[in-house]
Amino acid sequence: AQTTDKLVVFATNGRFYTLGVDKLPRGRGHGEPLRLMIDLDNTEEVIEMMVVKQESLPAEKENAPHYLLVSTDGRGFRVCANDILSQTRNGRQVMVLTGDAKAVACLPIVNQSTESSNLIAIIGENRKLVIFPVIEIPALTRGRGVTLQKYRQGTMSDIKIFPENGGLTWHRNGKLLKETDLRPWTARRGAIGRLAPIGFPRNNKFEG
Repeated sequence: AQTTDKLVVFATNGRFYTLGVDKLPRGRGHGEPLRLMIDLDNTEEVIEMMVVKQESLPAEKENAPHYLLVSTDGRGFRVCANDILSQTRNGRQVMVLTGDAKAVACLPIVNQSTESSNLIAIIGENRKLVIFPVIEIPALTRGRGVTLQKYRQGTMSDIKIFPENGGLTWHRNGKLLKETDLRPWTARRGAIGRLAPIGFPRNNKFEG
């Protein structure tokens, strides 16, 4: 990052916090606690940090970077980088959470122009997996989002975005495994899904 850039932090409370890179401690050492720079409660955790070059963000939102936000209750939506920057220590509430839900993921959607060929794989604590196109998820500036996967019990375990022609991959015991026939798990957004492929990690993580 350069001193003219912004460091954007996304936390489990669904808020985005913005820090000027020039405000970060300089030189060597252990640095300073992030919580001294933003109003982040001790009960909340940082999910993702990213560098945003504010002056390079295009005015047309469809051409700007987008991120997929997901909560533990299986809800999510896309948000434009233009809509996550905040001006105060209190941050910007972008993902609205209800009940015990927490924000759990913030994934970059690398190429908006090819989103129709990108897929989302989401798996719950019940080991049910569902796969559907990124294009099915709406772009919002703020909200709870839509149901990505439905759970009778438990919450979401993990989620990933991957190209349709690359197959679904995951790591297990140091090995990279792949499933190319995705038809058994392909469904409309909001489905319950089917049990994960044989060999999928017991911790329900794609990077397991």
